[in-house]
Amino acid sequence: MTLLLGPPGAGKTTLLQALAGKLDIDLKSSGKISYCGHELEEFVPRKTSCYIGENDLHFEDLTVCESLDFSRKCLGVGERYELLVELIRRDMEEAEMNKANPLIDVFLRALASSGKKASFMTNYILKILELESCADTIIGNEMRKGTSGGEKKRVTTGEMLVGLSQVLFMDEISTGLDSSTTFQICKFLRQMVHLMDMTMLVSLLQPPPETFQLFDDIILLAEGEIVYQGPGDNNVLEFFEHIGFKCPPRKGIADFLQEVISKKDQQQYWFKDEPYTYVSVPEFARLFASFHAGQNLAAELEVPYDKSRIHTTALVREKYGISKWELFKICFSREWLLMKRSSFVFIFKTTQIMIMATITFTVFFRSEMPVGTIEGGQKFLGAMFFSLLNMMFNGVAETSMTLSKLPVFYKQRESLFYPAWAFGLPIWILRIPLSLVESGIWVILTYYTIGFAPNASRFFRQFLAFFGIHQMAFSLFRLIAAIGRTPVVADTLGICILQIVFALGGFVVSQTLGASKGVILDEANGNSEESAEGTEMRIRKSSKIENTSRGMVLPFQPLTIAFNHVNYYVDIPTEKKVKGKQEHRLQILRDVSGAFRPGILTALVGVSGAGKTTLMDVEERQVDTLKEVLLYQAFQRTKPHLLELAVIANKTISILRIGGQVIFAGPLGPYSKHLTEYFEAIPGVPKIKNGYYLAICMLEISDPAIKSQLDIDFAEIYANSALYQTNQEFVQELSQTQQDLMDLLGAMYGVVLFLGGMNASPVQSVIDTERIVLYRERAAGMYSALPYAFGQVNTN
Repeated sequence: MTLLLGPPGAGKTTLLQALAGKLDIDLKSSGKISYCGHELEEFVPRKTSCYIGENDLHFEDLTVCESLDFSRKCLGVGERYELLVELIRRDMEEAEMNKANPLIDVFLRALASSGKKASFMTNYILKILELESCADTIIGNEMRKGTSGGEKKRVTTGEMLVGLSQVLFMDEISTGLDSSTTFQICKFLRQMVHLMDMTMLVSLLQPPPETFQLFDDIILLAEGEIVYQGPGDNNVLEFFEHIGFKCPPRKGIADFLQEVISKKDQQQYWFKDEPYTYVSVPEFARLFASFHAGQNLAAELEVPYDKSRIHTTALVREKYGISKWELFKICFSREWLLMKRSSFVFIFKTTQIMIMATITFTVFFRSEMPVGTIEGGQKFLGAMFFSLLNMMFNGVAETSMTLSKLPVFYKQRESLFYPAWAFGLPIWILRIPLSLVESGIWVILTYYTIGFAPNASRFFRQFLAFFGIHQMAFSLFRLIAAIGRTPVVADTLGICILQIVFALGGFVVSQTLGASKGVILDEANGNSEESAEGTEMRIRKSSKIENTSRGMVLPFQPLTIAFNHVNYYVDIPTEKKVKGKQEHRLQILRDVSGAFRPGILTALVGVSGAGKTTLMDVEERQVDTLKEVLLYQAFQRTKPHLLELAVIANKTISILRIGGQVIFAGPLGPYSKHLTEYFEAIPGVPKIKNGYYLAICMLEISDPAIKSQLDIDFAEIYANSALYQTNQEFVQELSQTQQDLMDLLGAMYGVVLFLGGMNASPVQSVIDTERIVLYRERAAGMYSALPYAFGQVNTN
C-alpha cells in the first residue's frame, strides 16, 4: 500500500491516470508501463485496475445503497469460479496447519458467490465506510437535499471498491472528510491490500500522522519528478537528513515532506553547520538516485519480472465481466428506477400536452373550420403545423435530463462499467411508452374536435405521424445535449437547430419525407364531410348525377399559366431575304402578354399568320419524346367516375393580328358585350351591325388591310388602354405564387416564435447555475431576493 504525496500541480493525477491506462491518446507520451511484466497492450488495464477520481459524480435520485449495488453488478462481482476454487484450495491448506480464520473465510466465500450473497460485498463496504446510516438516503445535489459532502466522497470510493479490482489508484479521496473517517477508510484499504494481495496507490494532500503510518511505501512527487520512493518509516527521514534537512520532533512526517521541497519553507529544516543553499527538485531526484534506496530500486527494475509467477486470472483480458444481456438488464432497471424517481417531470409534461391540446381544439374548433374552401384549408394546415410544433417542443426537456446524466455516464463508461449502447438503449425504449401516451392524448383530444377526416385509418395514421415526430424530438435533443455537454451551449444549440429544421424543412431534406407532409396529405386525401363539395369539382357517388353545378374533377392539379412580354423570332432563309433590308430574323410574336386560368375558357383569335400556333408552342415548351407523350396521354384518360365538363360561364378572348401583336385581351361578357363596347369606343371604327357574325368581324379587324383602310393601329391603342394596364397587373399577380406569400408569413411567424425561444431557453440554464449562489448568499444575510431580481432585470 503506497502513499503518493506532492503539492498541487506536481502531477499526481496525471501519474495515476497514466498507470491506470486512462491517459488521453491524443497526448504525447513516452516510456513503458507494465503489470507483472505484461505491457498495457496485452490486457485491459482499465478493468484490471481501478481509478478513483477526486470529483464526486453520482445520480442524485439514487440512494447510496443503490449506487453501490449498481457498481457491484456492472463490475461483475457475481459468480467468480476461479476465485472460489482458489479460496477452497487455500482454505484446505490453512485448515491442515490449524491457521484458518473463520471470519475471513466467511467474507471471502460470500464475496465470490453469486445470487443474493453477492450483496454481502455492498453491505460490507457500507459498514466499513460508515455509510450504513445513510444507505437508504438519496445522494442529492446542490438543489436537492441528500447526503453530505463527506458521504458523497465515501460513496465515490465505495462504488469502485466493490469491483474487486486487483490494482487501485485513488486520487485525493480525503477531500471533504474528517481525519477520523480518513483513518477508518485507509485502515480498511490496508486490510484489503494485505489480506487479498492487492496493489494500491493512494494520493493524499496532507494526511494526519496516524493515517500516514498505515502506508507501507511512499512516493514523493514534485514538479513532475519523483523525489523519493521507498519505505515510509525512518528511511525517508534518513534520506533528507543525508542531504541536510531534519524533521522536528513534533512535526508530522507528511507535513515535513510537503514543506521540505518547497522553496519558501525549505530553509527552516536545514540543520548542517555549512551555509544553507536551496536544493531544487531536480537536485533532489539526482541525490535520490545515488542514495541506497534509489540504487536498490534501480536494481530491482533491471531484473525482468518472471511472468510464470502471475496467476492466470490476475490480468483481465475482457472489457466487461458480464454478458451484454446482463449489462442491458442492469442499465434498464436503473433507468426505470430513475424515471420513477423523476415521475413529476413526466406527469407535468403530460399535463402540459393536455392543456395545449385543449387550447388547440378550442382555437381551431370544428364549427369555425369551413370545409371545401381555401381559407378553411389554411386553417387546417395551421392546426396541423401547431400540433407538430408542440410535439417538437415537448422534447426540449430531454436536453436538461440528458445533461444531468452525462458526467456520470462518462465516468462509468471510462471505468468500463458498461458500453455506450447499454446506457442509451434503455432510455430510448422507455421513452416509447411516453411518446405513445402523449401523442395519443393529443390526437384523441384534437382530431375530431378540430374536424379532421372522420376515418379510423386516417386517425391512426395521424397518431403514427405524431408519435414519430415525438420520438424524433426526443432523440434530437438527446443528441444536442451530447454535443453541447453544457446547459448554456446545449440550450442555445437546440433552439438554433430547431430553427434550421423549420426554415429548411423540405429543401435540404425532401419534403415528401417530412411528418408535416404526411399529415397534410393524409388529411387532404380524406373526406371531412360526406356531402361536401369542392369549390370547382365534385366526385360522383353513384351512376346517377344528382348535381350538375359548374365544376369537374380532374386527375391533375389545376394550374394557372401567365406570360408577359413574350417575343419570338425565326431566322430568314438567305434566298428569301429582300434586297435592301438588313433584317436577318423575322419577329412572329411582339410583346405578347396574358394569362390562362382554370375554369375560364379562352379563345385565341387571329387571321392566318398572326402567330397563334407559335404562341401555343411557346407556352407548351415541347421537349418530350414520342414515348413520353403517349404515356402521358394514357395516364390522362378520364376515369368513369368523373363528371363531364360543365357549361363554361366564364369566357375570355385574345385577338392577334399578323406580326404577333395583341389588339385585344379580356373577357367577352354576356353576348360579347365587353368586346363590342371596347372596339366601338375607338374613334373611326363603325358600329357592328345587328345579326352580323361577331367572329368574322373580329377576323376582319385583325386583318392588316383594315388597319390601312381605317388608318388605326389597334395594337398601339390596346397597349395604351386601361384594359392593358389591368391585364398587366393581373399577370403580375398570377406570376407571384401563393407559396411565396406563405413562405413570407411562415418566416415572420418563425421569427416571433424563435426570438422568444432563443431568449427563454438559454437563460434558464444560467439562472439554474446562479440560484445556487443566490440561496447560499441570501441565507448568509448578504442581500434579499428583491435587489437580486432587479439586478437581473436591468442586466437583461
